[in-house]
Amino acid sequence: MGGAESNESGAGLDGQLWCGTNASTCCNRSSGAKHDITRGRPQAYPQFTDKSGPEGSQWYDGGAGMPESAAHVDGGGGGAYTEGEETYEDGTTYKGQLVGGKRHGVGTWTSDAEAYTGQWKEDQRDGQGRQTWKDGRVYEGQFKGGKLHGYGRMEWHMPNGLMVYEGQYVDDLKDGQGRYVWPDGRVYDGGWQKGMRHGRATVTTSKGLTRHEIWKEDKMERRLEAAP
Repeated sequence: MGGAESNESGAGLDGQLWCGTNASTCCNRSSGAKHDITRGRPQAYPQFTDKSGPEGSQWYDGGAGMPESAAHVDGGGGGAYTEGEETYEDGTTYKGQLVGGKRHGVGTWTSDAEAYTGQWKEDQRDGQGRQTWKDGRVYEGQFKGGKLHGYGRMEWHMPNGLMVYEGQYVDDLKDGQGRYVWPDGRVYDGGWQKGMRHGRATVTTSKGLTRHEIWKEDKMERRLEAAP
């Protein structure tokens, strides 16, 4: 479930494993492989401490602003919210709001490898949410139609330290502006397109040297002269 840049081989940035692809059965109600794993690169996200995010975004804050008891709230899909608990045939569970038998509102989905708490729409993760994996990865940010989409923050707890990406996503891929930090202190802060570094960026080396560069399809094209 969630966050696979499925068009990439995983070589390059970190080669970490990601759960889920566009065809992932994670979060599905039907039978099938519930932990479909594919290789992919890390993705964008915003500061955990910055609750404002980019202009126009709103952060999921554990349910603030959402109905605590939605029994009398119109679900917008032809029915009222109800609170429920469901266990699916693959062993995963859901506890939260439902509309017309679908996960819709705020709820928590859990498997033995990952969990998601946040907003749902028509049985899909949609809105603000937080997803965690058993291996220690954490994503907090925006979802749309079951995919990472909008502004979010991803953390990887590596043997040699913390690796983080925060910024924009489109259809599960880093796309827009984002900041990627490696455990050794390297930083790429700039443009992304379809999961690849692309556009103008400020790059910091592990020794603290800062450069301004132009990137295209994950390759550095040229360095820019330092501003006077």
